[in-house]
Amino acid sequence: MPRQAPEFWQTRQLTAWLLWPASWLYQLLGKLDRYLKEKKAQRPHIPIISVGNITAGGSGKTPIVAMLAEHFKNKGETVAILSRGYGGQIKTAHQVTQDDSTEVVGDEPKMLFTMDVANQIWVGPDRRLTAKLAHEHGATMLILDDGFQHFKLPRDVDILVVGQDGFGNGFTIPAGPLREPLKNHTRADFAVISQKAVVELDIPTILMKRRPLEKDITALLGRKLFAFCGIGNPLQFFEGLIKADLNIAGRKVFGDHHKYTEDDLKMLVQKSQGSQLVTTPKDAEKLPKDFKKRCRVVRPTFDDASKEKIIELVEKKLATLNFKK
Repeated sequence: MPRQAPEFWQTRQLTAWLLWPASWLYQLLGKLDRYLKEKKAQRPHIPIISVGNITAGGSGKTPIVAMLAEHFKNKGETVAILSRGYGGQIKTAHQVTQDDSTEVVGDEPKMLFTMDVANQIWVGPDRRLTAKLAHEHGATMLILDDGFQHFKLPRDVDILVVGQDGFGNGFTIPAGPLREPLKNHTRADFAVISQKAVVELDIPTILMKRRPLEKDITALLGRKLFAFCGIGNPLQFFEGLIKADLNIAGRKVFGDHHKYTEDDLKMLVQKSQGSQLVTTPKDAEKLPKDFKKRCRVVRPTFDDASKEKIIELVEKKLATLNFKK
């Protein structure tokens, strides 16, 4: 998965057409991979929710995972989040602990652990195995972060998240951003769509309205800020700050899952010119403690209507299932 999506992924220009034969081969291999994995699919007898996308790159999945995990944890479920641990070093199943670093388990799993939204956070390439271990450790509900293409583990609720770039030029990798043909979106129970995305789907949809958490921005009002991030959708972060009437004097974008170096930190101090540094929770997890103290973290949240609708559709689907405690 590229850190920065190629520009030609947004239009059907010559480069995209030249790569189309490779995309066709990618689709064939994807079908074979799905067939082989579904034959080996296994699951514990507890509810399984997946939050994923059909495109490469960030689309806003993890905040939805965190919101659902916190909701069901507060309702008394023992919730385990299962993540691939992208950017980390884990090659087998591992439960995230306080002692783990982002270099080992990945930035998103460590961020979710710090947020304390779930009872367990597991990382590993085989979520059939992490699901089994989470269940053995008392989990009564599983939530997959980026699980739409993980066919070894069947799901009860499939949520498709669509970022602001929509589906780009509609081609599969490498000619376009799609991980699989767009028609496969109908596997999802419903879709959560970014406000800026222009798409038409054959499943129920919810408009994703996100904003900075009020208490995070209150202390920043009237101050000159320098914002930086290395996430899949940096514009959404910056636009949220601007809409909150914050004074953004400068900004810096790094690649998704960027690992900050000493040179990066020196550059940020130099460019900020005394302005307050502001970043995302995901980026904050990768900063040295001393540098993190110099930054303000602004967390995203959903407006009440979006949050309630997502939870309503998930609970409606779960109510049709038969899981005996």
